[in-house]
Order: sequence, then structure tokens, then C-alpha cells
Amino acid sequence: MFKRPFGLLIVLAALLTACSKSASTPLPTITTSATEGATALVLPPTPLPSATPAGTPTPFSPFQVNPSVDGLKLRVGPGFLFDALRLLDKNSTLTVQGKAPGGEWIRVTAQDGAQGWVFAELLTSPVDLQAVPVIAPEGLVVIRGRVFDVLGSPIQGAGFEIRPEGAESGTTAVSDSNGEFFAFLPPGASGTWTVTHTSVACKGNVWADSGCSTYKPGYSGIIEPKTRTVTLPQTEPLEFIWR
Repeated sequence: MFKRPFGLLIVLAALLTACSKSASTPLPTITTSATEGATALVLPPTPLPSATPAGTPTPFSPFQVNPSVDGLKLRVGPGFLFDALRLLDKNSTLTVQGKAPGGEWIRVTAQDGAQGWVFAELLTSPVDLQAVPVIAPEGLVVIRGRVFDVLGSPIQGAGFEIRPEGAESGTTAVSDSNGEFFAFLPPGASGTWTVTHTSVACKGNVWADSGCSTYKPGYSGIIEPKTRTVTLPQTEPLEFIWR
């Protein structure tokens, strides 16, 4: 009667010994090879946000242009009332330095180092001359004006003749993309001057066709007033409305 329990105790002792050995034996390491198609996913560290530098204008680099006509006048100031330093032919090479406000006159340096102003429309340029920096002439008298339509949008290409009251000749100015025009006069200019609308340039923004023959719908081609007077020195820009 006592043999059976004793045998059972021996079997239980053997099982406990086996379990103890299994627990003390390290488990085998399972290594997954690349050929098994299981690849560990390693995420790159998330970069910290960095401050974005503010946009910096590209420095202007002077470039060369040529007169498109023979006899182009290099003037001492940006306007037809300024004396000519010399005449330039088509083969002349000029280095662009900037433009006067309004963009009609370009500041250039000739090959011999002489500096002056030339009329932008008479230059052949590989670069848009309206993209060059503005150089404001110093010590000159300026007549300024603005042209807008009835909704307040600027009118580009409106041409004006500016001359001393009673005189037969003077200078000209054309409104730019902001609707502004600038007539530069020699130092000492004074008295009363008349500013009269005379033309519309083909580069204007009022045309419905590339041939500059038809105005956009709603435009009559009339500027009011047609003529205004200003006594120098001017204090406020002249206002014109395109109908």
C-alpha cells in the first residue's frame, strides 16, 4: 500500500527538477535574416523647426545696353530740357546704373566713364529696364501727376506735354504702371507751367488689342481735365481722371 505513493513522489521530484533546469537555461536567440523579408523599421529623428530667413533682394548688377538710333543724346539730367553731353551712335556701349522715377529716363555710364541720362525708349536692352533700381535725381525741380480711372485704378501710358505758360516748347512725361508721371526740370525752374494730355502710349493698359486701336470696354479715351496748371514749387500731385 505504501509503494504506490512513494513512486508518485519520485516522479513529482523528477518533474520539478526538470522545470528548475529549464528555467535556469537561457532561451535561444531568434535572429531574423534579411532574406526572410522582415526588416526593422528605424524612423529618423524629427528635425527641430528652424527659422526661415527673410527674403533678401537680389543685389543689382549693372549691365550693358546700346542705343537703338544714331545720335542719341546723353543728357546731364533726366529730361528733354537738360543739355546734351554728347551724341551716341548705335555702336556705343552703355552701362545701366538705374532709372529715374517714372522709368522714362535711364542713368548710364559711357565707355569713357562719362555719366548721364538717356531716354529709355531709344535703348536696346537684354533686360527689362523697368526692373532696374530707382535713382532719384537731386537738386532738380519736379512736376508730378497721377492718372486713374473712375474706379481708382491706375492708368499707364497717358502722355503729357509740360511747358512754361506761354512758351511753345517744353518737355514730356508718360504715366507709369502706378499711374504716376514725373517731369524733371532744371534747377531754378519757376513760374506757372501747363500740363496737357496729348497722347496714349501703346504700352498703356487701356487698350483692348495689341494693335492699340481699340480701347477696353467702358473707356472713352478722354482724360479730364485735359489741361491743368501748376505754380512752382509744386506742393501736391496733379490729378487726372481717365473716362
